[in-house]
Amino acid sequence: MRTRAPAEVTKNVRRLAQRIASSHEPCFVPVLPAQNAKENECFENVSNVVSAEGGERVIGWAVWEWPNTLIEAELHAVWKSPDMRLTDVTPRSDGESRVLFIPDSSRAYTGDYVDNIRLALRDDSVIEDFIALSQEFVRITRVGKPGQEVRLPAHVVRPLAQHHSALAEMLKAGARDHDPCFCGSGRKYSKCHSLRRAR
Repeated sequence: MRTRAPAEVTKNVRRLAQRIASSHEPCFVPVLPAQNAKENECFENVSNVVSAEGGERVIGWAVWEWPNTLIEAELHAVWKSPDMRLTDVTPRSDGESRVLFIPDSSRAYTGDYVDNIRLALRDDSVIEDFIALSQEFVRITRVGKPGQEVRLPAHVVRPLAQHHSALAEMLKAGARDHDPCFCGSGRKYSKCHSLRRAR
């Protein structure tokens, strides 16, 4: 899956902001990595910059979009400088020069895992199932703080991971719920492995 920061604040971004229920408007924040900052460690990076240069940490959500598939918000932190400018000081491996950020003053960071908030961009059971399995995988494996993950037996995790991976491949290929199921049965996904069908 290749998600990118949305190019503009679209109606889908606003739908996501409504789900978050933040009182702040989405805004674009430049990515200017701090010296010695680590990828995927935004909370630590911002705390280090605040200690060195003042200002404060702002907690909120970075918004990412998989075009025509889904949009999601990831808990994130940026730095507010003493002159009130927001900067994302965490380096990114994807080359993004800015992030779309929704400040969330109601959110505190405790070190525990917080799952992404996801919305489907079209009515399709492949996307809905991909989102549901993403949430379930986090629910059963990422309990507590990083490094304290629950170690579940492979026979519990593997089927979930395989179904999730198969759906990701279908979505990458542009497949929809009326296309053949990933299992090779020849039936439409909606009539085969769809979670809707299992309900």
